[in-house]
Amino acid sequence: MLHSGDRLLQELSPSLGRFTLRKMMDRGVDVRLNARAVRVTDRDVHLESSELISGGTVICTIGTQPNALLDSIPAMKSRGRLVVNPDMSVPGVEGVWAVGDCAAVINEADRKVCPPTAQFAEAQARQLAANIISHLASRPTRPFKFRPKGQLSSVGHNKAVAEVLGFKVSGFIAWLMWRGLYLLRIPTFARKTRLFLEWNWAMFFPPDISHLGYRRTQRRSTLSQTVPDTRAPSGQGARS
Repeated sequence: MLHSGDRLLQELSPSLGRFTLRKMMDRGVDVRLNARAVRVTDRDVHLESSELISGGTVICTIGTQPNALLDSIPAMKSRGRLVVNPDMSVPGVEGVWAVGDCAAVINEADRKVCPPTAQFAEAQARQLAANIISHLASRPTRPFKFRPKGQLSSVGHNKAVAEVLGFKVSGFIAWLMWRGLYLLRIPTFARKTRLFLEWNWAMFFPPDISHLGYRRTQRRSTLSQTVPDTRAPSGQGARS
């Protein structure tokens, strides 16, 4: 596992980041901190430090990066994200506002740039909607100010870390809190019930690796016109 930061879960406290690192290492995960991948091939991963990690399969690489659409907007940026005013309007570009991963929003509560999490994005969206309505009505807008209730993150099977209202929790209890909060945010009772049953089943039985997702290939109406007929003539075997 490669991570470009000096600790895991930088949105949470250092102690919970150390707990996560310890749990992953206990499971045999080789965690590399301050490591950034610059090139991935079918045989190896090249790190920024010139180290080469051989491997036949790269299962997943995850990173947050603003949408490339921002490159076309002539505005000031910070690490690829749009610099915004306290009310989330983009300075120098009339009628443009930005929130979420695409904006470097300063939280008036602590004067820090908001982390790219759903909790902050939802709060920004609500405040931005109110600001746009105020702007259209020629009323003063308000700066974004938000105090998060906490942060939770799953770190593996039946284990999680949580920091809620200043209290730090880790292990199975934090996992129950994480699952419960996630379940509350799921729409419709039917989906909640189905997900609750699936989670309880997964607590006692290993995952079914034979259950693979699939997606039907979209057919175009002009497919028969653009693809030549490769069928063999009558009486002849088809060519492979």
